[in-house]
Amino acid sequence: MSWIFIIIIAILVFIAYQFSQLNRGKKYELAIKVAEKSEEKVREFFPHLYPIASEEMKEEIRDFVIRSIRENMEDYDSLSVDRDDLAYYIYLGRYKIINDKINAETDLKKKEKMQSVKEDILKELKQWDNRLDSMIDKGKMSEWEKSFILWNFLKGINDQFPERYFELDDYFNSRFRGLQLQKD
Repeated sequence: MSWIFIIIIAILVFIAYQFSQLNRGKKYELAIKVAEKSEEKVREFFPHLYPIASEEMKEEIRDFVIRSIRENMEDYDSLSVDRDDLAYYIYLGRYKIINDKINAETDLKKKEKMQSVKEDILKELKQWDNRLDSMIDKGKMSEWEKSFILWNFLKGINDQFPERYFELDDYFNSRFRGLQLQKD
């Protein structure tokens, strides 16, 4: 009798798990559809940047929203795509590229130089983070726009790491010229 009871419990647990996975999949699909289909929702996330963006950048913004939702669904386990901090974490994954390049380096001197460059980059990005926060406080930028900009910065930095042939001020002005940057 006890084996039958254990088997029945195991089957019920398995069925409950399958239903929870199905429900999670539906929530995930719904979130992706919201991001893909709802231009108005994307405009809401990017109120200052989306109206002035080129078609190419609008596509990048939509991809960014979709990727943010996709990569963070497990972490938040909720459908709330309104969370301001949801987009912030997607750009943190781009640090992994820098770390992987440093870890792959076998020459100790080059590795130390790369680590030093990374620390300089982190300081500079922290300053940009603060500058963009001040723009958010003044209502000139949304949290999603800030995350998108930082994500773009890291894309360019990763392409050239450990070298870099551009300044973030110049990159910002050329890539996001429609946004009025606040001076420090």
